[in-house]
Amino acid sequence: MRKSETTTIRPGGHRLPELDGLRAWAVTAVLFGHLGVPLFSGGGIGVDLFFVLSGFLITHLLLRENDRRRGIDLLAFYRRRAWRLLPALVLMLVAIDLVTWIDRPPGDLLSANLIGSLWTLGFIANWSHDWIGSYIHLWSLGIEEQFYIVWAPITILVAPWLGRSRAAVALLTLAVLDLGLKAFLYLSGSASVETLHTATYTHAYGLLIGSALAMALTREGRITLPAWTRWLGWLSLPAMIVLMLDAAIRFPSPGFEVTVVIPIATLACAALVGGVVVGGGAWTAVLRLAPVVWLGRISYSLYLWHLPVFVAMDYLAWTQDQRFWAGAVKLGLAVALAAASFHFVERPLLRRFAGRDSTAVKGELQPATAPA
Repeated sequence: MRKSETTTIRPGGHRLPELDGLRAWAVTAVLFGHLGVPLFSGGGIGVDLFFVLSGFLITHLLLRENDRRRGIDLLAFYRRRAWRLLPALVLMLVAIDLVTWIDRPPGDLLSANLIGSLWTLGFIANWSHDWIGSYIHLWSLGIEEQFYIVWAPITILVAPWLGRSRAAVALLTLAVLDLGLKAFLYLSGSASVETLHTATYTHAYGLLIGSALAMALTREGRITLPAWTRWLGWLSLPAMIVLMLDAAIRFPSPGFEVTVVIPIATLACAALVGGVVVGGGAWTAVLRLAPVVWLGRISYSLYLWHLPVFVAMDYLAWTQDQRFWAGAVKLGLAVALAAASFHFVERPLLRRFAGRDSTAVKGELQPATAPA
């Protein structure tokens, strides 16, 4: 392969600021969707962008470690995931449960939050068919972590045996089968739309596609860019337009959106992620703007905090005329809490942990985790 066809993801920090920009777009879509902003009625697609990003980054980091160390330390991988996820998650759960207990809002929110905390800490919130209070958005975190638990050891076994190109094809085949299963269950009436959207076995295709992309591009610890990847750069801008249209259009039914629209938008997410890694185009400069990158870096905490804050603020007596200010206050408070969590809890602990753990990867200060 010619030298001009090869690049790396930041040799020092293993990160592309454009990927942080994509996280910012994803979390903004989710937040605006939950606020009911008209042009973001389908803002949940931000979750699927997170899924593709997560599959790509985690698989790349696993392959990179394997290439450089000729093996993968599974315990170190799971330890990094725990340090990445748990401090911010536990902080948010304890804070919200405490506030709910002190304030005692009307209804069952306290008991729902306590039950939801247990489901969330077990990373199985996506399997709960009961209301779990302020934490209902964390179903996506369950899918991601269940995927990682299974995927890390499979990477060790399958990638060397199949080879990465064949492994990428196998992952894409699994994604197609996953989509086929979702369509079959929907058409046969064997599962509810909610289950189809939140079950791991029907919503893992974004993670699989992202992992396939990493398998196809990671060689010898680097992101390699063969000639065919130029098409990803050309597709990245139309993909962004598809995602924006998805967020702006109301579809005939939830079932149609879950089984048709979201899978199509997930393919757009994959083209977008691949295009940004390849180089995208001049338009991606907006993804590198400092405020956008910063928002992407705090996106995990922002995802955690936003819905509990929105639920709590909804108990205040906002009038119809105050909707704009209510939304502004909700967003401001969620961003402030997320920034405090990131700068005073997540980052210090990760830096201290990375300093002690020789297998830690600096780039994992923010592999995409979040989702709605």
